[in-house]
Amino acid sequence: MLSLIPKVALVSDSSAGIGHETALVLSRNGYYTYAGIRDVTLSRELSRVAKEEKLPLRIVQLDVNSDSSVNLGVKTVLREQNRVDLLVNNLGYILLGCFEDISMDEMKAQFETNFYGTVRTAQAVLPVMRKHRSRIIINVSSIAGTIGFPVSSVFVSSQFAVEGLSESMRFELEAGMVRITNFPNSMVIANNAKKSSSPYSKITRKLTDWQYRTND
Repeated sequence: MLSLIPKVALVSDSSAGIGHETALVLSRNGYYTYAGIRDVTLSRELSRVAKEEKLPLRIVQLDVNSDSSVNLGVKTVLREQNRVDLLVNNLGYILLGCFEDISMDEMKAQFETNFYGTVRTAQAVLPVMRKHRSRIIINVSSIAGTIGFPVSSVFVSSQFAVEGLSESMRFELEAGMVRITNFPNSMVIANNAKKSSSPYSKITRKLTDWQYRTND
């Protein structure tokens, strides 16, 4: 029998462009969709379409640059639906300028949104996704995540970071893993990853057994 419980989607930025259309497509296809928007005053058009078409879509304030905003937004979804089946990470902007012309503050701001924004939302939903054995996360990047371009070196770097994160997450969240053996002495293990209470303790220990042997 088909489940009568609709799947729940969260789109990190639905204010315009790809995110706006993604939220509409998902809600039109049966997902109860939470449309994240940093500035909710920009949600009027999306709200109008959702109301006209009677779509299962709800606006939720979400600023991917803020831990508290992301956590509060995800808590709102979980309080109302008790699950997240699909996360679409799509917020980002392009910082233009050659490498030497980019200040450190501008570089940090680019990564704060394009990379760490993706990290925040993914980490916020993963515990409940594992609980319900539902693990669909779409991290939207760019062709700039596979090939470099001039006058956008920092943006390109942020997209390469998203691509690398996504590929590694895929191995971590699927059954099975790829063992990486190069340059073990340059690796640093995150503090939470060392804890046996981590849901990833087994896979982490497998990959980093060289470190445990060194410390034992």
